[in-house]
Amino acid sequence: MGSLKGGYICKSASIFLMLFIDLVINGLMDMVNQRTQSTIVYGLFAVQLVLRIALIFMLLVLLWGTYMFKYGLFGLLCTHFRAALIFTPLSFVFMIALRVLKLVATIGSKTLLGLWDDRLYQALFVLHALFSLAMYAGFLHAIFTVGRPEMYKPAEWRSK
Repeated sequence: MGSLKGGYICKSASIFLMLFIDLVINGLMDMVNQRTQSTIVYGLFAVQLVLRIALIFMLLVLLWGTYMFKYGLFGLLCTHFRAALIFTPLSFVFMIALRVLKLVATIGSKTLLGLWDDRLYQALFVLHALFSLAMYAGFLHAIFTVGRPEMYKPAEWRSK
């Protein structure tokens, strides 16, 4: 049981750290001037892309040891972790759309203020922020739910 706790703590801490870094990148990315600091824009985009893929992988690693995952109770698994499973891909799609629009602006002649005047950019920014917030909440819910002892006990799930 000690290794389970240590593994859970390590996985949870990794997810917390990745979520915090993603949150910081989300805060910085849209304030960086894409014309004068394009290298920073490209770097932050690459880091955030890798981070989001790693978060999806870490969610699977976190769920790996649960009774529901071990015995193929994926319907129950999807029910308990609905927020993380729905909002992560949606947030990923809006992140890609928003970042591609910003990368296109680095090639074009738009300034940072000109980019913010674009209605499409504003809409994508708001949708990305809302879905990212929902994704963060879904991941936090998943971390705290997987930490419960009943997630590993067969007696809890046999009747369901």
